Amino acid sequence: MDDQRLTNALKNLFGYSKFKPGQQETLKALLANQMTLAILPTGTGKSLCYQMYGWLVQRPVLIISPLISLMQDQVKELKFLGEKRVVALNSQLERMDREFALKHLANYHFVFVSPEMATQTRIVQILKQINWGLFVVDEAHCISQWGPDFRPDYLQLGKLRQELNYPLTLALTATATNEVKQDISHRLFIERQPKIICYSVNRPNIYLSVLEAKTIDQKNQILFSLLKQLRMPGLIYFNSRKATEKTANLINEKLSLTAAAYHADLTQAERFAVQQQFMQQQLEIVCATSAFGMGINTKKCTFCDPLSFAD
Repeated sequence: MDDQRLTNALKNLFGYSKFKPGQQETLKALLANQMTLAILPTGTGKSLCYQMYGWLVQRPVLIISPLISLMQDQVKELKFLGEKRVVALNSQLERMDREFALKHLANYHFVFVSPEMATQTRIVQILKQINWGLFVVDEAHCISQWGPDFRPDYLQLGKLRQELNYPLTLALTATATNEVKQDISHRLFIERQPKIICYSVNRPNIYLSVLEAKTIDQKNQILFSLLKQLRMPGLIYFNSRKATEKTANLINEKLSLTAAAYHADLTQAERFAVQQQFMQQQLEIVCATSAFGMGINTKKCTFCDPLSFAD
């Protein structure tokens, strides 16, 4: 498929007039039947690559995703785009609904599943019955012990690909050092090396600055001053879970803003509630640890400003 036909398809399927960096190159690699590792910056629409490919070739797509909230967000987006044949297999799915989905899995166009569930013996046997058009590993840096979010269960995905007879595969991540690239290629792409598509993480619209504070009170005053300049809603990142709750309470008490904390100690329901309130702009500030970064669809977060605030 040439560039013009791809652009026309992009317009028809998503309403966009041009691709973001890396999207078109990734799609062309997949359409040429090339195993692909795509390292594309956050916010460049990595999920569009497998969504569009699935619609172009009209074959089922299996997506390995590390977080329930990320799966739910992608399912919601696909349904908004009109795709009804989509399911996320995870612990949030009622048992009867999960059994129904597994029984009729061949009828779905997009199937999201966690690495823990995908590598269960029973699930593998079901997955083997389907001729997958594309096997996607989202947040692929989780494969590497050198990555920031190493997940041991990701190490089984190379074997899963083998069980599925090495389907066309797309590994996606926002950042990867040379060590991580090599680790992903070695552990996931067992039979042959992938085409690596890599774009710089440099974002000209992001400004980094460091302000030092000698006391807690001074640090809070700096924070309050920055919040007055922040385009709402906004994110404030912290190094500890305790600091997220303490600061969220402080903002609610001292400023006329609505704030909430987000961290791994919250229940799944609590995290999902904060996420949805943030996405629907019902919360003005979220004080979060890095757990928030992997649980949201950043394509929808162009309306927010981030701050990093060391504890």
